[in-house]
Amino acid sequence: MARSMKRVSGAAWIGLVFCGLTLTWARPQQDETRSFRMGFTPWPFAFSDDAIDFTYDAIQEHADLLVHHLDSGVPWPEALAGGPYPPAVMDQLAQRKSRAADMPTLYVSATPQSQDRATLAKYWGSDEHQDLPEAWAHKTFDDPDVIQAYLNYCNFLIEFLEPDYFAYGIEVNGGLRTDHANFGPFKSLAAQVYSALKERHPDLPVFLTFQTGSFEATWEQQMDVNRALIEYSDFVGMSTYPFWAPGRFQPEDADMSYLPTDWFDQMALIAPDKPFAITETGFVAEPLELASLGLRIRGQEDWQARYVDYLLTHANRLEAEFIVWFVLRDYDEGWELMQQLGFPDWVTIWKDTGLLDGDGQPRAGLESWDRWLNRSIRD
Repeated sequence: MARSMKRVSGAAWIGLVFCGLTLTWARPQQDETRSFRMGFTPWPFAFSDDAIDFTYDAIQEHADLLVHHLDSGVPWPEALAGGPYPPAVMDQLAQRKSRAADMPTLYVSATPQSQDRATLAKYWGSDEHQDLPEAWAHKTFDDPDVIQAYLNYCNFLIEFLEPDYFAYGIEVNGGLRTDHANFGPFKSLAAQVYSALKERHPDLPVFLTFQTGSFEATWEQQMDVNRALIEYSDFVGMSTYPFWAPGRFQPEDADMSYLPTDWFDQMALIAPDKPFAITETGFVAEPLELASLGLRIRGQEDWQARYVDYLLTHANRLEAEFIVWFVLRDYDEGWELMQQLGFPDWVTIWKDTGLLDGDGQPRAGLESWDRWLNRSIRD
């Protein structure tokens, strides 16, 4: 299981924040250790067995943490009944379990929210993101059946996949404000699910993740949600893609000059007595143009490399538990198929955030990443 969770004293936090505010990403590290594990999701660059095999092999080479990110819906009626789960669900989970066997550490994330981060997750049955069954179509987060089903599902995932870290909510502040009709019901679900999971799995870190930037809420509204939910989370889990943060900034050039030196501190200080983790991140390495969202951002490989240095240096100062870089290799091939199948435009946003480019060649940021990976993890 995971190492003991790090907690930082109030006095130490004052020093860490001072460092975060006064030191830049370029200052060299004196300590040749790292606090965090380093991981990727197995998001493939193309939808083929060869691409999946390549991705898992590359993760073994460049990481000591594997992430199974289950944002594809929930098998609601089957979970309420305590199983059995749909064959398609079991097949995918069995494959993921097999692939995790050779990795030293596993992080599993799931969520009861749909990808709008405000409504109930879709149904995961014979396929992912199916419409909810009629009996579930109008249920709310605090419906007793929803809470029991989701708790059963989380317990099943924990006992089947045996993770070292478990998130039961992904980017939960993305679509909610504290005055949103679904916020109270979601908070009720979080309180009950968190309490029950901790009772059954007391040694497992169980937490929520919070994103930066939203079309639905201002930063302060997002922070209000974070503060209201953090008591139901063992970690402060931060999901951030700072080359673009809706409602906060949209730089013309993603050259890092716009990014505050306290970018991570702002989130970590929500609960300085709890461990901090970067549950998702990435940075664009090529120009990003997306007319439907008004995006026109110039990206470059060396700017991405600067973010990698910034990320690892600041996370180490904050004694982060782990870091997840979401996309290992640009998914140019997969994106072409997604366009043909009519996927929404927003899938383009992260296409060129890999530390390997579309041809599988390493970018400059991967060299820094691997140097840090070769450091020993301090206790």
